[in-house]
Amino acid sequence: MKIKILTFCLIVIFVSNNFAQNGEGSNWIFGQNAGVSWCNSTNTPIAFEGSPLITNEGVATISDANCNLLFFTDGTSVWDANMNQMPNGYGLTGNSTSTQSGVIIPKPLSPNIYYIFTVDGELWPGGLAYSKVDMTANGGLGDVDPLEKNISILNTSPEKITAVKHANGTDIWVIVHEWGNNTFRSYLISSAPIDVNAYVSTSVGSSLTGVSFCGYMKASPSGSKVVLVKYGSNIFELFDFDNTSGILSNPIELVGFSGAYGSEFSPDEHYLYGVCANQTAIHRWDLFELPNTINFINSHQIVGNLGTGDGGACQLGPDQKIYLARYGEPWLACIENPNDAVPFITLDAVFLDIPTNSISEGCKYGLPTFITSFFASAVFSIETSCYTDTTYFHLGATYVDSVYWNFNYPSTSPIWQNHIDNNPIFIYDPGTYLIECISFIGNFSDTVYETIIVNYLPWANLGPSPAILCSDSTMEYDLSYNDGCTFLWTADLGTYTYTDTLPTILIDKPGTYTVEITNECGTISENIVVEYNEIEPNLGVNVSGLCATSPITLDATVTSIYGTPEYEWNTGEFTETIIALYSDTFAVTVTVANCEESTSVEVEYDMPLNVFLGQDIELCLGNIVTLDAGDNGSTYFWSTGVITQTIDVTNAGTYAVTVTNACGSGNDVINITIIDVPDFTLGPDQTICDGYSLILDATFTNSTYQWNDGSVYPSYVVDTAGMYFVYVTNVCGSSYDNILISVDYPISIELGVDTALCPGDSLMLDAGNEGAEYLWSNGETTQEITVFDAATYTVMVTNECGSLPDYIVLDIFELDINLGDDITICQGQTATFDVTDSTAVSYLWSTGENTPTISTNIAGEYSVTVENLCGEISTDTATVYIISTSINLGADTSICEGTNLTLDVGIPGLTYIWSTSETIQAIEVNDAGMYSVTATDPICGDAVGNIIVSVDPVPTVELGFDTLEIEFGKTGIFDAGSGYSSYLWSNGETTQSIEISEEGLYSVIVTNEFGCSAYDEAYLKVGPNSIGENSIENSISIYPNPVKEKLFINSEIAEIEKIDIYNSIGKLIYTETNKAKNIELDVSKYPMGVYFIRIDLQNGNIIFKPVFFLMNQNI
Repeated sequence: MKIKILTFCLIVIFVSNNFAQNGEGSNWIFGQNAGVSWCNSTNTPIAFEGSPLITNEGVATISDANCNLLFFTDGTSVWDANMNQMPNGYGLTGNSTSTQSGVIIPKPLSPNIYYIFTVDGELWPGGLAYSKVDMTANGGLGDVDPLEKNISILNTSPEKITAVKHANGTDIWVIVHEWGNNTFRSYLISSAPIDVNAYVSTSVGSSLTGVSFCGYMKASPSGSKVVLVKYGSNIFELFDFDNTSGILSNPIELVGFSGAYGSEFSPDEHYLYGVCANQTAIHRWDLFELPNTINFINSHQIVGNLGTGDGGACQLGPDQKIYLARYGEPWLACIENPNDAVPFITLDAVFLDIPTNSISEGCKYGLPTFITSFFASAVFSIETSCYTDTTYFHLGATYVDSVYWNFNYPSTSPIWQNHIDNNPIFIYDPGTYLIECISFIGNFSDTVYETIIVNYLPWANLGPSPAILCSDSTMEYDLSYNDGCTFLWTADLGTYTYTDTLPTILIDKPGTYTVEITNECGTISENIVVEYNEIEPNLGVNVSGLCATSPITLDATVTSIYGTPEYEWNTGEFTETIIALYSDTFAVTVTVANCEESTSVEVEYDMPLNVFLGQDIELCLGNIVTLDAGDNGSTYFWSTGVITQTIDVTNAGTYAVTVTNACGSGNDVINITIIDVPDFTLGPDQTICDGYSLILDATFTNSTYQWNDGSVYPSYVVDTAGMYFVYVTNVCGSSYDNILISVDYPISIELGVDTALCPGDSLMLDAGNEGAEYLWSNGETTQEITVFDAATYTVMVTNECGSLPDYIVLDIFELDINLGDDITICQGQTATFDVTDSTAVSYLWSTGENTPTISTNIAGEYSVTVENLCGEISTDTATVYIISTSINLGADTSICEGTNLTLDVGIPGLTYIWSTSETIQAIEVNDAGMYSVTATDPICGDAVGNIIVSVDPVPTVELGFDTLEIEFGKTGIFDAGSGYSSYLWSNGETTQSIEISEEGLYSVIVTNEFGCSAYDEAYLKVGPNSIGENSIENSISIYPNPVKEKLFINSEIAEIEKIDIYNSIGKLIYTETNKAKNIELDVSKYPMGVYFIRIDLQNGNIIFKPVFFLMNQNI
C-alpha cells in the first residue's frame, strides 16, 4: 500500500550583506578627537573633525535613521550634534576610563526620547545608572532631563554593557553583569517608564572577579549570542541569548588569551573575533561548529595582526565590516570580509588625523558602544508547500520604505516588484530557485538571498511480492533519486527486527521489508516479502582409508517446493547417484527453478603395497640420506620408532620399515655404512735448534697426499725454517693442515757492567736473542726492560737450544749532607767539619773555603753547600760555641723607669747561676744594681760575667682636659709643659705647645735628657657652643699604659659595642665588636709605638684614648 502524507514547511533565513538597516550607527566619535561617518554618497567611512572628546576607552554615539548625528557621551558628559556640551550634560556617573562607559537607547515609540545607560570605571560607586535625554529641548539639540538624571540601578558594576532588540522588533534589552558572581541582568526597555527593579536574572558561567571587570561585552546582531570578555582572567566566554525571555545559557570558556579585551561577531554570525590589549594578534572562532563545543574551541585561528598598534575595541560597522582600534595610531584597522573563510585585513583602513587642523586625531582603546541590532541585516521568511502549491514570502523588517523581489535570480523572469506589500506569493514548478530581496530605508538598501527547493511527492516501487531469491544471492534498492527526503527501512526477519535510515538497502535474508519516505510534501510507505529457494545437496565428508578394490556410491538427492531438481556431475553423469571407481574429487550441481547449488567430495583409495628402500648405501660422515617407504601407506613403522613415510639417516646401521594401508602390509631392510673424510693434524708450530731435523706425519687410511713441494708420501722431513702444508684426500673429500717451523741458535747474552744512575734517570736492559723466552728478577718477561731503582737485576733467557742467565748491579747517586749537632769547645780548642761525598763535584763553605773538610777555633754559625755529579745540591748548618773563663753580658747600661732589660749568657747547654739566684740562660731585670752570672761546662770549667744597670727617671706630661671644646672659628691650645729635651706632636710639630682649630685627636711624646719618653693625648671638639670637659671619659679606664701584653678596658656607665685600634698614622689595624663593660685585648704582637683606641658605647658616645705599646722592648 502507498500512503501519501502532505505537510507544509516553514523556512526562516537570516542573511547579511553590504549595508545595515538604518543610519543610527553610522556616525562614530571616539578616542582622541576622532570622528568617522558613513553618511556620504559612497557609504564608506570618512573621518571628520571637530570632536571635543578625548577618551581612553568608553564612548557611545547615536544618530537618527536618516544618518544625522544626534549626540554622544563618554559616560560623564554629553555633547550635542554641534559638538557643544548640553546645558545639563555634565556630571553623569559613568567614567571615560570604563571599557564601555555607556550605551544610548531610543525609547520605543517615542522618537524624541533617549536613555543613556552609564557604567562607572574600576568598580567605583557610580555603578550602573541611567539618564533621560529629551531631543525637543535646547532648541532641538537635546538636553539631559534634570528630573531623570543619574537614576541608580546597580551600586557596583563591571565595565561591561550591551544592548540588542527584543524578538518583537520594538523593545530593547539592556544586558549587564553583576560583580563578584556569575549573574547577568537583562533590562527590557519598552514604551513604558523604566522600572529599575524589573529585570531578568540569569546565573550562568563563571564568576566575574579580580581585574575581570575590564573587557567588552557584545550581543550578536540577531540577539542569539552574547560574548563576555574577562580581561584579568584571560577569557572570552560565549553564551546563548534568548531575545524573547532575556535569559542567557550554555556558557563556553575560551581560555588562555592574555589581556583579552575586545570582541565582535561577523554580520552573518558565522565567526567570533577577539583581540587582546597590549598585543596585536586577531583571533577567530567558527560558530558554525556549535553545538559541538570541542570542535568550536579547536576552531581557533590567528587570522592577522594589528601591526604597531596594541589591540583594543572591535566594532561592526554599517557597511558590515569590522573595525578595530589601534592604540596610539592615527588609523583604524578593518576586517574587510568578516563572513568569509579567509578574511582580508587592512591595517591602515581609515585615516583619522585630518591634516587641515592642528589637533592630532587618533585611536585609544575604545570604540562607540551601540545597540548591536543596528547592524543586523534585513531578513525574510519563506513558507512553501510542494509542487502545485502556493509559496508565501514574509519580510520581517516592517520598517522598510519599499521592497524589490526577484523570484528566480539572476533571471528577470518571473519577477515581482511591490512597493507596499511585504508579503508576496508565487507558484513554482519543481526545481531549485534563488530568491533576491532588496529592502530600502531612506538612502540605504539591504539585499538578501535564499535558495528554495520545490519538491515532488516521494516515490518508490519495490517490485512484485513475494520475491524469490536463490541461496547466497542478494537484492539491493537505491531510492536516493528522492532528493531532500528522509528514509526509514524496517526489516521483519521473524526472530528479530531492525531499522535503517539510508536511501539504499541490501537484502540478504528472508523477511518482510518496509520503507517510509518523507519530505516536505509528505510520506509514502512500500513493502515487499523476500523468500529464499534453499537447495542443499550433501555428499558427506571426504572419504579415505578404503582399498581401491571396494569402491563406494555417492548420493546427491534433494527435495524442493519450487520445482523438480536436475543433477550434473563432473564425471558427465546426470543421475542422483554415481559409483566412485578411483581416487578423485567428485562434484555435482543441482538446479531447481533457475537456482543452482554445487557441492563436492574427495575420495582417496589405498593401493596394494610394494615396499622397496633401495640398495645398501655407503655414507660419508656428516652427510644425510633420506629413506622413503613410498606414498601408498596409511601407517609406517620404522625400526627407529619413527612413524612417518620418510626418515633422515646420518648413522651406520640396518634400517627396517613396515608399511600398512587398507589393502594390507609390506616391509623392507637397508644397510648404511659410514666413512669419514681424512682427520689428521701436523701438530702445533715448532722450533728446532740449528743443525737438527723434524719428521712431519699426515698418515690417514685409504688416502692420497699432496705436500707443498709436490711430495706425495704420508711423512715429510724438515730441517730449515718455513711454512709447510699438506692436502689429504679420500672419497668423502679433502683435509688440509699446515705448520710453521722456526730455527733457534745458541744463546749469547751481555747486560753490561754494573753502573749507577742519578735520581730520576732510567736504564734500559736488553737481553738480546730475539724470539726467546725471558724471565727477569722483577717478574717481567720481555726482551727489554727499563729500570729506575737501585737493585741487582737478573734475567734467564731460554730457547730450543737451552737456557743462559746474566745479571747487572744498579746503584743510585744520593746526596745528603749532614754537619751533625752544634759543637761546643773550650778556649784554645779546634772544631772540625767533614762532608766528604764520593759523588760531589763542588763544596762551598760560609767561610769561602771549597774543601770537603774545614777546621776552626772561632765561635759562630757555619754552613756548607755541596753539589754532586747529578746536579743535586745539599746544604747544612751548625754552630760552634767557645767556652772561655769570662762571659760578656755587655757594657754597663741604664734603662728608663718601668721598663725591663734582658741579660743573656749567649751559650746554650751550660749550667747557670745568677746573682738573682735564677738558673736560666737569660733573665730580665728592671732595678738598678750589679748583676753577675757563673756558667759551668763539665770540660771547660766555670766562666764568670757581670754588668751594672742604672735606672733613669721617666718624665710626666699632662695636656689637661681629655676633650677640649671650642666654638666654630676659634682656636684651642695644647701645652705639654717645659723642661723636656724634645717634643713630638701627632701633627708633626716639635714645639712645647700647639695652637689648632681642626677637630680631632692630638697626642704628644716628650723625651727627657736621659732619653726616657712620656705620652699624653687630648681631643679637640669644634661646635656651636663651648662646654667643659666631657665627664663621660672619666667613666672609661684603660690600663696598663704603657702596655706590653694584656690591655684592659672598663666602662662604668654603658656597655662597649665596638673597639677600633689605629696606629700613629691613623690606619685601622684591629676591630672588635662586643657588648660588654669589661674587655681584655692581647696587644703583644704589635710593634712598639703610640696607638689610638676608639671606644663606641651603647648609649651613642664615642671615646678616643692613646696607649703606648712596648712589646717587650726598651723605650
